[in-house]
Amino acid sequence: MQKFVIPKRQTLDGKTISVDHETYGGAKDGHLTGIFTTMEYRRTGSDKWLKGTTDGTIKNLSPGSYEIRQAGSNAEQKFASLPITKEIKTGVPKAKMPQLSLNYEGETLDGLDVSATYQLTLDGKEYLVKGIKSYAIPPEMFGKDIKIVQVGDGKDSLNSDPQNLMIKARPVIDTKVIQAIKTSGQKKQDGQLKGITADMEYRISGTSAWHQGTKEGVISNLYAGTYEIRYSSSNEKQRFASASIEKIIGTSTESVPTGPSEKPSAGKPVPKQPANKTQNTKVQAGQISKAIQVEKPSVKTRPKSLLKAGDETSYNMILVGIGLLAVLTLYWKKRYKKS
Repeated sequence: MQKFVIPKRQTLDGKTISVDHETYGGAKDGHLTGIFTTMEYRRTGSDKWLKGTTDGTIKNLSPGSYEIRQAGSNAEQKFASLPITKEIKTGVPKAKMPQLSLNYEGETLDGLDVSATYQLTLDGKEYLVKGIKSYAIPPEMFGKDIKIVQVGDGKDSLNSDPQNLMIKARPVIDTKVIQAIKTSGQKKQDGQLKGITADMEYRISGTSAWHQGTKEGVISNLYAGTYEIRYSSSNEKQRFASASIEKIIGTSTESVPTGPSEKPSAGKPVPKQPANKTQNTKVQAGQISKAIQVEKPSVKTRPKSLLKAGDETSYNMILVGIGLLAVLTLYWKKRYKKS
């Protein structure tokens, strides 16, 4: 009769095996720690045992139940231990990563879920957005990179992975490129704006409607006034509208030429000619005023006209004297007759 001593199975203390659960739903990043090379593990229901590692860590495991045991060895005459079971739990799922799009013409972020809450991060500053489908882009976000996260409730969902989005800067319009041509006169509609190409637009300041530029860059038949000009927005070209600039179409004024010795200036009247030397013709529109010399009086003019300028008073006094002398003469003649 042959006798055998059948050794006992090895034992495994379950306390030496630790579990790290899945960090979030779908991550498949569970860990089992404490499973060394003398041990083996398998997913419950599987026929294949897998060997442990030198550091005892098994990584990237999906949620589920796992069996662990001390491995059997013919060389060492050891039976495998009875397996113990450890479970890796499913993590709380992350909220869906945002897939927002830029609306260049509306200057908004589109595609938000009205039932969700979003956190936008710019240079460390956070913006919470909820209850809307489109978010108006604030001025400080133009030309910047932002991160967009859908916020989880912490119980049924975690924060989503971030969407990284670059918001382009506004284009800049060069004021020197745009020229304003004056109208030819008041209420004339012949002013021009030059340099406004088809990717630009213009409007009269104070109005709401923008008008597209032209391929040639010339806008004609304009009234005098203030105009706003900017680069137009385009979803197709992924371009925001630029900040607008202003150009003023003025009115040309016609000046009346003067003699070579006197230049007209603002607020300075042209000196009048003496009334007894020259007289001026009436100036019609577009005509030049001309001084006409007064002809010298002929011999047949009355005596008064022969007096020098300023002697008219003396002439009048002489006439008064002659009149008095005539009255006195008549008076003495009557007295003489009575005597």
